[in-house]
Amino acid sequence: MNKFKGNYLMLMFSAGTVLMGIFIHFLHRYTGFLQDYLMMRGIAELPSHLAFSLVLLFMLPILFFLIATVFYKKNRNHPLLPWSITLCLTFSSISMIAGGNGLVEYHFSIFMVIALIAFFDSIQLVLLSTMIFALQHLAGYFLFPELLCGTSNYAFSLLLVHAVFLILTSGATIVLLLHKKSMKRNLWEQNRKIEQKTTELLTALDIMSQEMLLVSSEIKGTSQETNSASAQINANIQDMSVKTERNLDLTESNMLKLKSMEEQVLNLTKRTHEVAENSNSTSTHVDTGQQLMKKLHIQLKLVTEHVSGLAGTIHRFKQRIQEIEQFTIMINRISDQTNLLALNASIEAARAGDAGKGFAVVAEEVRNLANQSDLSAQEIVRVVSKIQDETELIQKQVEHSIMDVEPGAKIAHESQLVFGSIYSSNEGVNQLLRLYESSINQLTETNRNIHEVFGSILHDSQESRAANQQIATSTSEQAFLMVSLMKQSLHLEGQAKQVAELVVNLNQKAPS
Repeated sequence: MNKFKGNYLMLMFSAGTVLMGIFIHFLHRYTGFLQDYLMMRGIAELPSHLAFSLVLLFMLPILFFLIATVFYKKNRNHPLLPWSITLCLTFSSISMIAGGNGLVEYHFSIFMVIALIAFFDSIQLVLLSTMIFALQHLAGYFLFPELLCGTSNYAFSLLLVHAVFLILTSGATIVLLLHKKSMKRNLWEQNRKIEQKTTELLTALDIMSQEMLLVSSEIKGTSQETNSASAQINANIQDMSVKTERNLDLTESNMLKLKSMEEQVLNLTKRTHEVAENSNSTSTHVDTGQQLMKKLHIQLKLVTEHVSGLAGTIHRFKQRIQEIEQFTIMINRISDQTNLLALNASIEAARAGDAGKGFAVVAEEVRNLANQSDLSAQEIVRVVSKIQDETELIQKQVEHSIMDVEPGAKIAHESQLVFGSIYSSNEGVNQLLRLYESSINQLTETNRNIHEVFGSILHDSQESRAANQQIATSTSEQAFLMVSLMKQSLHLEGQAKQVAELVVNLNQKAPS
C-alpha cells in the first residue's frame, strides 16, 4: 500500500486524467458521441484552422505526464515532480474541455483538478493552475471560443460566471490550504513538544531502567552476601549452641560435684567437732590428773615426814616408785608421740581437699593417745592408792623415816610436770583444731560462693541457649526473606530489562 501514497498516488491520478482526456477525444472525434445534443445546442463542427490547436492541447498533458514520470523515476521526491503533475492535471482538464467540443459539463473537470492539486498543500501550485485556467478562458473566449465554449457566440457574462466560480473555488482552496498549513504548523509544534516530552520521558525511562538494573543488581548482590552471612551466622549459632549445651552439662556436673563436696565438708566439720570435743574431754581428764598429782605430791610430802628411816618399807616403796617411773616413761613417750602427731596434724591441716582425711586419722590417733594417757593416769591413781595403803602401813613403822621418801615426792612432782606438758600439748592440739575448724568454715563459705557462681553460670547458659535458639530462628527467617528478596530483585531486573528494551524500541520508532 505504500506505493499508492504521496507522489505515486498523484502520478496515478495524472495518468487517469490523461486517459480520460484521450477517451473524450476518441468519443467526440470518432463515435459521434452527443452529436444530436450538439446540434440542438447549435454547436457546429470545429473549424479546420483550430485542428492544430486541438492536437497541441491533446499532446500537452501526455507530454507533462511523461516528464513527471521521468522525474519520479529519478527521484520519488523530486522537487519538480509536483509542478509537472500540476501542469499535467491542468492541461488534461483543458484537453477534456477542448476535446468535448467546449461543453459546459466538461468545465467541471476544473474543480476536480483544483481539488487534486490541493493534495500538494501548495498555494503556488493552486495559483499556477488557476492562472492557467483564467488565461485559458480569457484567451480562448477571444481567440478560439469554439475550443472553450463550443461556439463563437457564447455570452461573455456566462464566461464571467465561470471565472468567478473558478476564482471562488481557488480562493476557498487557498484558504483551506492556509488553514491546513496553520493547523499543520500547530500540529507540528504540538508534535515537537510531544516529541520533546517523549524524548525526556524516554531518557527518564532509560535512566530509571539503568537505575533499576543497578538497584536490582545491588539488591541481588546484597541478598547473596546477606544469605551467605546468614548461613555463616547460622553455622556459628549452631556451634555456639553445641558449646552452650556442653557448658551447660559441664556446669550441672560441676554443681553436682560441688554439692557432693559440700556434703563431704559438712561431714568433715561434724567429725572435726567430735575430735574437738574428745580433745576437750582429754584436756579435762589431764587437768584432773594433774590436780590429783598435785594432791599426790602433797601426800608424798606427808609420807616423807612419816617414812624416814624405814629401810624395808623404803625398798618396797622404791619398787612402787619404779613402777611409777615406768608409767612416767610411758607418759613421756605418749607426750612425744602426741607432739609428733600434733605436728603431722598441723601439716595435714595446711593442705586442702581430700587431705583432711589424713588429718582425721591423725586426730583419731591423738584421741587414742589421750585415752591411753587417761588409762595411764588411772593406773597411776591405782598405784598411788596402793602407795597410800603402803604408806599407812609404813606410817606405823617409820614415823621418823620421812627423809627417805623424798625421791618419791620428787617423782610425783615430775609426774605433775609431765601432766602439765600433756595438758599444754593437748591445748595446742585444740588450738590447731579450732584453726582447722575455721579453715573448714571458710572452705564451706567458699564452696557456697562457688555454688552460687555456678548457679549464675547455669542460669546464664540457659538464657544463652534460649537466645541462641531465638537467633537461629531469626537467622532462618532472615535467610527465607533474603531468598524472597533475591527472587524479587531478579523479577525487578527482568522488568528493568523490559523497560530498557521498550525505551530502545521507542527510540527506534520515534521520528527523527
